[in-house]
Amino acid sequence: FSDNAREVDPNNLNTQFHSPGSELLQDDEAVCLAFACGRDLCMLTTKRIFFMDTQGFSGKKVQYLTIPYASVLSFKVQGASTFDSDCELKIETKGFWNTQEEPKKDEQISHWVQQDLRKSKCDIISIHNFLSERCVLNWRKGGDAFSMQVPHPVPQFKPGMGSNFLSFFDRDNMMMLSSAELQSFNSSLRSDPPLLLPSETIELGFQRKRDLVLFTNCRLLHVDRRKSFFGLVGSSMCYESVPWGAVKGFGYKSAGAFLDSDSEMILFCERSIFGFDIKKGGCDQGMINNWLEKEILTSRAALQMQQPPQVTVIVAEAPQPPAAPQTAAPEQQPMVVQGEQPPPYEGGSVAVAEAF
Repeated sequence: FSDNAREVDPNNLNTQFHSPGSELLQDDEAVCLAFACGRDLCMLTTKRIFFMDTQGFSGKKVQYLTIPYASVLSFKVQGASTFDSDCELKIETKGFWNTQEEPKKDEQISHWVQQDLRKSKCDIISIHNFLSERCVLNWRKGGDAFSMQVPHPVPQFKPGMGSNFLSFFDRDNMMMLSSAELQSFNSSLRSDPPLLLPSETIELGFQRKRDLVLFTNCRLLHVDRRKSFFGLVGSSMCYESVPWGAVKGFGYKSAGAFLDSDSEMILFCERSIFGFDIKKGGCDQGMINNWLEKEILTSRAALQMQQPPQVTVIVAEAPQPPAAPQTAAPEQQPMVVQGEQPPPYEGGSVAVAEAF
């Protein structure tokens, strides 16, 4: 009786939806991942995210929803804790979508699409990696606009005594990763778990225990460990990805002089805000600002310059001299002496008189 979907074989759906009479997929489109809950389907194809919601007792009323990968701003997958029965797939879109019924109030309109998945009946890492290839790389059409290497070594930060005392009351502050730690995560996150794409590299990162905020050359990757009832009944892992093309700006608020243990970093996305706290004295803010300026401002402007606008230049032709009137008879026309050239035409307006 729950709405938790289980993973099904995509080959059967490819055969079904390409057969005559039920061609719901294009000829060059194939289902890669599929999840079913009763009569409802959620399919991740090579071109889109496709939902089928069967309604009514007879099942003849069906709602079809298509979300192209180009319309996905961000996505997250969250596993199930010890006593949870489902995992979650959340997709943030450019438009306002509604998969269940028409909203009756304005506050019910949302640009998030959610699908619950049955615990131990799906692989959230496979879902995350597939959406990374389809959605994240869709924002990098111009290729890597800047180097994949860290520009210079990142120092190892050690907070002061005051920050250690205040951190007891605020345990959500992160520390900036050093160059050695970045190299370690670039190696480990390709296998355990395999979150990085083949051409993806972590360039800046922040950590708090098992929580990570990583700046790669393709996206913002957030690895969040979520506890249930303060960790008494287990925890679950949430993986969130935001392509850099969906980030429109950023801001920073430094820590105060007294009784302030953290600074705040804010990224303004197209329809949401992503923020996290950094431990006081635990980062090089100049390096962070330069990196974000290079990604959001410089590289984006370079991609726009790759396709300059077409400019049409119209060149005006010089006016031609008017033809000499032929009034004299052929035998009375004056002879032209060789070596004598007519005077050059100096331009100007020519008045033509019309006889009525």
